[in-house]
Amino acid sequence: MEFGGDLIYVGKTEEDEIPEEDDIEEQIEESSPQNGDEETCCLDILDTAGQEEYSSLRDAYMRSGDGFFIVYSIVSRASFDEAVAIFSLVQNLANSENSAAILCGNKCDLEDQRVVTYEEGQQVADKLGIPFCETSAKTGTRVKEAFEKLVLEIPTHKSTQKIVMLGSGAVGKSALTIRYVSDQFVDNYDPTIEDSYRKMITVKGKKRAAGKGIPGAGNSGSLNSSRRQSRVRSFMSSLSGIFTWGRSWRRRSTTTDDLPVQQQQQQQRGIPNRRASAPPRRTHAKNCNKNIKCKKTDTNVILVSMKDLDQMDNVATGDPVYCDKCQVVLSCVSDTKQDGDKLLWKCEFCGHENVSTEVREEEIPKADTIDYALSAPEPQKEQVAMGAEAEKTEATKPGTTGSGYVVYCLDISGSMGGTTQLPELQAEWKRQRDGNLASGGDQVTRLQAIQEALRRQIERLHLENPERRVIFITFESAVEVYGDCTSDTIQEVPSNIHEEFDPLLSYGEKYSREHHIKPLSESYDKMRTIIDMLSPKGCTSLGPALSVAMGIVNGSVGSEIVLCTDGAPNGGIGSLSSCEVRPGSHFYIKAGEYAKEKNITISILAVEGARTGLEMVSKCAEISGGTINVLNPLEISRQLRLISQNYIIATYVTITLFLHPELEVDDPRFPKGSSKIVKEIGSATKDTDMTFVYKLKNPGKKLDIEKIPFQVSYTLKDGRKMLRTISKSLSTTDCREAMEEAMNVSVVGTAAVQKTAYLASKGDLENARSHLLSNKLMISKGSRNLKQKEEKVAFMEESKTLSNVVNKLHKERKGSSLRACGFSDLDTTVLHQNQAQSSSKLYGASRKMELMKKRMETNQAVSAAYYGIQQM
Repeated sequence: MEFGGDLIYVGKTEEDEIPEEDDIEEQIEESSPQNGDEETCCLDILDTAGQEEYSSLRDAYMRSGDGFFIVYSIVSRASFDEAVAIFSLVQNLANSENSAAILCGNKCDLEDQRVVTYEEGQQVADKLGIPFCETSAKTGTRVKEAFEKLVLEIPTHKSTQKIVMLGSGAVGKSALTIRYVSDQFVDNYDPTIEDSYRKMITVKGKKRAAGKGIPGAGNSGSLNSSRRQSRVRSFMSSLSGIFTWGRSWRRRSTTTDDLPVQQQQQQQRGIPNRRASAPPRRTHAKNCNKNIKCKKTDTNVILVSMKDLDQMDNVATGDPVYCDKCQVVLSCVSDTKQDGDKLLWKCEFCGHENVSTEVREEEIPKADTIDYALSAPEPQKEQVAMGAEAEKTEATKPGTTGSGYVVYCLDISGSMGGTTQLPELQAEWKRQRDGNLASGGDQVTRLQAIQEALRRQIERLHLENPERRVIFITFESAVEVYGDCTSDTIQEVPSNIHEEFDPLLSYGEKYSREHHIKPLSESYDKMRTIIDMLSPKGCTSLGPALSVAMGIVNGSVGSEIVLCTDGAPNGGIGSLSSCEVRPGSHFYIKAGEYAKEKNITISILAVEGARTGLEMVSKCAEISGGTINVLNPLEISRQLRLISQNYIIATYVTITLFLHPELEVDDPRFPKGSSKIVKEIGSATKDTDMTFVYKLKNPGKKLDIEKIPFQVSYTLKDGRKMLRTISKSLSTTDCREAMEEAMNVSVVGTAAVQKTAYLASKGDLENARSHLLSNKLMISKGSRNLKQKEEKVAFMEESKTLSNVVNKLHKERKGSSLRACGFSDLDTTVLHQNQAQSSSKLYGASRKMELMKKRMETNQAVSAAYYGIQQM
């Protein structure tokens, strides 16, 4: 349990004026002073997870990046050659021949294995007109120096500079990033994880460096723009076609939201030595916008995270002791005293005088987090039904969390045969990598992209967890259950039951009883063969396929169903045949509630470009605790992997939150005026975070207590029933400045986006918008220390997409042009993802290490398979 700050704010309710246009961050940035020859800024470093897989995040960063850190390994000639091609890619995407970049040869601690000499690296960097450095992430040699060199190359002055780490696989991009932000070395880091790191720095000489090239400022030590452009063109043309220096392609994709080139150029006139790709300098024109009044926000927030539910460090030997009146559990914050053989406890919540003869003073919990075992493990339904035979044949079937069945339900309807243009970033990289300027072959069908994604995913599962059971189902007009893809498990679901939920569930349950699903160690080859043979046809019977899948996994704890589709369901139960009439919409709510009850998680991957009715279909994923994404088909591979990495750690989870009677929950998701909240979570993953906003029941009332207690309890059942209690107390303050100084930005920011997204999803766009704006203002003004500033940058960046969607919907509502059919698929996705926002997304560099330790990949075969990916 974390709090929005170290203090509870009990001051009076106030109003604030907020700019109607969302330019809070810009105004704060413009007012931040810089001193002398030093510049303080936050580096927003994107550690890319590879060149071959498409990533929309890397695409966005490469188009808006301020500096590019291009890495090769001195023990790999191929990575050195690829680094040159990457620089060409950067120049093309930035539409500039003067991009700020550095060439870095990593692993200089492996001198005896060197194949690329220092002189070769320096020579190439000189010809490209960029700095050069050799580093060792393992020893830390010159890592800080390399990053500072790059920062000095960036001509712009901003409070946040975006740095993009680029390079081929296994060159040490992650190791360099982590060494720089935390001064620690990590080995065997999972190469598939793409993440951003925010670090506050102070750089000396930045302002002098920015002045180079300006008449009268002197330009020694740096190539001016025209010399760099000339030398780069000369060097790239000398590579004899190995890497193409081409420009016959569009600058931006249709998904890019950055400013038009012409507008950038107009804003750049008269500014010497400024890259064309750099963001425009801000003007003060926005200061003329009118302000709106809204209630000032505060830090009265509680965050309950599930990430550590599988770690039980303080297991109590006895049973929990409950208050006779309010059912709070005796804890380390309780006020107790021993009276002979009796323990007297005045409940810190309700004030009830409890008397216990079963607990002595030394048995009172001393830690704030305690786990209690309430019941012994329960056998799974299959083991009860099958007896001793089940123990033999189902020995590897999971009885605990995170290892149930994985069911892939794949849409192979006719629309999956439609082609998708290769994203511009990947198309250009493919040309640079292959040395081929021709633009042909830049299209793939949606089905081809998803087939490739499934092949990669089951390969990874096969290497990581060969005993995992994977079930494969396809749907078009017909629904076919392939099971583990061995010959005796393939069946077609009778079409005469496609319209009825219960018969479809029963069919799935019967299938599960009659078929033993083999683990991937036995089914992998046959499953790949079936995936390769698929072809598109028919309509989209998504509802029947989902119903059968839930029936099959019913009774297997911690199972996951992943739906891949590219169109609105139009066959069988759950059909969404028109925009005005949604006869099947209630089905997805029913399916979600059933899945939650049975601890089944449903995730949806929708292909962008076609309307899939996500506003309705997504209810099953939202209720069951799954994820929702609308993606380019080539990014589905990455998302399938992310789903498997965000594994289930606990099932049947229920949270009970106890507040002091003087406090109440202030959140539209929960009953108004309550001091006790019970929330059923169902299956919880390692990224599941719940936030609760609270307030004084009587604002401004003078409290006669120094500290206010809180308690949250989790009840979970993963073969056994456990209870975890977390109890803490906080001091109060009526001083807003003191409250802000003690603010935990990642918690406040997580609560802000979760509540904003919820309000917007319910159509309350006015309050959603003002709530997000007021939190932005408080976080911008109140972030003072290094940790707060890093997390402020993370919050501002991570909330941008939500802010854009809310503002767009707000304008549509004001103009009475909000779609009659509700939100678009992309809007639905953004709102759902932000309702489920994880606080780890808002961590600054100083808090990242606790996550890094959980991101090791010791299976070298998994890493080798990822590095061996070749783009379609």
